[in-house]
Amino acid sequence: MRLPQKWLDGDINPPATAARWAILGIAMRLNGWQRLWMVLATIWALVVLVFGYQRWPMALHEIASPSNRPPDLDDQWNPLAPPANPAPEGFYDALAKLFGGKGVEDLVAEEVLAVPATDDVRSEAVRAFYFSTTTDELIRRLSPLPLPDSVKSRLSSDLWHMRHDPSVALARAIRTKYPNAYSDLSDVELEQRVLAKYSEYKALIEPTVVQRRPLSFSERHALAISRATFAGQVFSFWAISVAFLYVFGWSVGWIRRGFGH
Repeated sequence: MRLPQKWLDGDINPPATAARWAILGIAMRLNGWQRLWMVLATIWALVVLVFGYQRWPMALHEIASPSNRPPDLDDQWNPLAPPANPAPEGFYDALAKLFGGKGVEDLVAEEVLAVPATDDVRSEAVRAFYFSTTTDELIRRLSPLPLPDSVKSRLSSDLWHMRHDPSVALARAIRTKYPNAYSDLSDVELEQRVLAKYSEYKALIEPTVVQRRPLSFSERHALAISRATFAGQVFSFWAISVAFLYVFGWSVGWIRRGFGH
C-alpha cells in the first residue's frame, strides 16, 4: 500500500492519521445491525445522563428553596426543640409580629403537639414539613403517618403556603386578623393594595433561602460514597441495557442464518 503524498510532505501527522483511518476502516466494516446498535446505544446514553443529572445526590444544605428553617438543619435536628441557631426572619414571621400573631414555626409545632401521637410521629411530621421541597413530596411523606387528616391537610396547605408563598401568607394573615373585612378583594388585590400603602414591606416578599454551611468530614465522605454508588448504578444500568440489546440482535441474526441454511 502506497503512503499518501501528504504524509511524505510532512503536512499531516502519520500516526494520528493512521489511527483515524483505522477507526474509519472498523466503522466501515460494521454491518447494519451493529451500526444501528451504536446509534441506539449513544441515544440511550444521553437519556441515562439526563436521568442521572436530575437525580444526582445533593447535600441537604445545597437544596436552595424558599424557607425559614435553620441553616444548620440536618438529620440529627430535633424539630420539636428550639433550634440552636434561630432561623432568619421570614415573611410570614414578620407579618405575624406586625399583626400580633404567631410565626409559622410556632403554628406547626402547635398543630402536631395538639394531636395524640408519639414523639417519633410528631418529629417525623415536622421533619417532613421542613425537608420537603414540594407539596406533593410533603403529602407523600405525611400519608403513612397516623395523624388526623385535618392535621395533614393544614400542614400541606395553609401552613405550607404561609411558609413558601409570600402572597398567600400576606392575604391569609390579614384575613385572620380582620375576618370581616376585605371579602370583596382577591388575595392578589389585597396584596397589591397593602404593598401600595406600606411599601416598606415589599422587601419581605422575597423568600429567604437556606443558608449553606461547610460540610463535616463525615458528611463529605457519606456524600462522596452516595454519588459514587449512584454513578456506578447509572453506568451499570446503561451498560447492561446496551449489552442485552447487542446480544438480542446477534441472537436474531444467528437464528435467521440457521433458517437460511
